[in-house]
Amino acid sequence: MHKKYFCHINQETKSIMEKQIATFKDYAIFMADKTSLLEIAQFVVKENYSHHLSSFTEKEVNEDIKSVLEEEEYLYDNKSHIYIARDAFGNIIGCIRSFHWDKHKTLPIEKNIRNKSTECYSRGK
Repeated sequence: MHKKYFCHINQETKSIMEKQIATFKDYAIFMADKTSLLEIAQFVVKENYSHHLSSFTEKEVNEDIKSVLEEEEYLYDNKSHIYIARDAFGNIIGCIRSFHWDKHKTLPIEKNIRNKSTECYSRGK
């Protein structure tokens, strides 16, 4: 099987290479690295906003992209894996990230549970 590479230029005008690992009728799957995290953060935030909120400002979107990117960079290490599904035009249509947990970093779900338990405790007073 002959592997293909997808190269595009992001907002910072640096080249990003992704290794194509599977091809289907309407899309292809690529293995990516940390250089794709900004594009992934933009995709995730914009998809969430378009499906869950009816009105929002550009400032809110940009703040959330920055927050998601910071979290993604915090969790990423050399044992992490990123898979991106792209349509024929190179647009992201989905992605899966698996991060290696070093048992020291705080996971997003831990933050959510801690915040929820603090809220419940505070209401009980």
